[in-house]
Amino acid sequence: MDQAELSRIFQMFDRNGDGKITKQELNDSLENLGIYIPDKDLVQMIEKIDLNGDGYVDIEEFGGLYQSIMEDRDEEEDIREAFNVFDQNRDGFITVEELRSVLSSLGLKQGRTLEDCKRMISKVDVDGDGMVDFKEFKQMMKGGGFAALESSFEGNFICGEDVVEIMEKNTVTDEASPVVEPVVGMEFESEEAAKSFYDSYATRTGFVMRVDAFRRSMRDGTVVWRRLVCNKEGFRRSRPRRSESRKPRAITREGCKALIVVKKDKSGKWVVTKFVKEHNHPLLSLLTNGRRSSQISQTPDEKEAKIRELSTELSRERKRCAALQQQLDMVLNVMEEHANHLSTNINNVIQSVREIESNTFTKPPS
Repeated sequence: MDQAELSRIFQMFDRNGDGKITKQELNDSLENLGIYIPDKDLVQMIEKIDLNGDGYVDIEEFGGLYQSIMEDRDEEEDIREAFNVFDQNRDGFITVEELRSVLSSLGLKQGRTLEDCKRMISKVDVDGDGMVDFKEFKQMMKGGGFAALESSFEGNFICGEDVVEIMEKNTVTDEASPVVEPVVGMEFESEEAAKSFYDSYATRTGFVMRVDAFRRSMRDGTVVWRRLVCNKEGFRRSRPRRSESRKPRAITREGCKALIVVKKDKSGKWVVTKFVKEHNHPLLSLLTNGRRSSQISQTPDEKEAKIRELSTELSRERKRCAALQQQLDMVLNVMEEHANHLSTNINNVIQSVREIESNTFTKPPS
């Protein structure tokens, strides 16, 4: 990012234009971007990047902070998509029944009993409510993903056919009913109802929905505008590769323009104000007479090879993330040691000045 772009983004965060970003300004700006970070984590983030120790973030410190936030956002989107696989009813929680349903469909023996699933959930259920919310799921993924759960699978191999089976179960819908398309002016009782409708439409049509931008009311801060997009919307930001020998990440964003925009009107209903139907990429499966075909054109060997390729890529990415986290920790430790060293030197100088002043005032006149 060049200096002009960095300065422009800094000004968006620096709401009162005083040349420094407070915790509240940072929190408000991140919420407008759809990024929610707990106050405790926000304070720690500022402390790590606040090199001069004044409790604020200036433009010199902002570059590293912004890059860290954007990387966290990319990672959070990936984790959210994984969470939605298990959160089948989209209520924000993974229940024992949902975990059992997914694991059983994958053919895992341990996933066929509620007791096994309860034990798995108890490993990551921090608040003890018997379910896994997104925060707990995110913490589990950052702590090594499903490593703890995989140890319970006793080496069972998940073959490609098993995964294709669950994909077909999750995507094939009732062919007796037609696909209802969104239209401008369509009304919903709530934002969640609009999300549920578009998610169902996406599943039946052959793509994955992603919850995108939103706007809040200036009066009471509630969400009054929401954009829902195809998960291939936009482009992944290019980053310099650390090694030419490392395989580049698969392209998951293709600049797809398909979306729906809903807005809350004065009556409290949510109304479709924009709908873009066309995708710039192939959909997940072919449509026959306006209905989804339950057949996938790939052969079993091709499916198996694709699953192995994706599994290898996922493992590689987990190792890469772990290595990057280790490198980041090392950098932060060096920064902290440097700050402590500077603080010690400053204290020594202050103490020396005080001693000189003390000697000057106490020395008797000659």
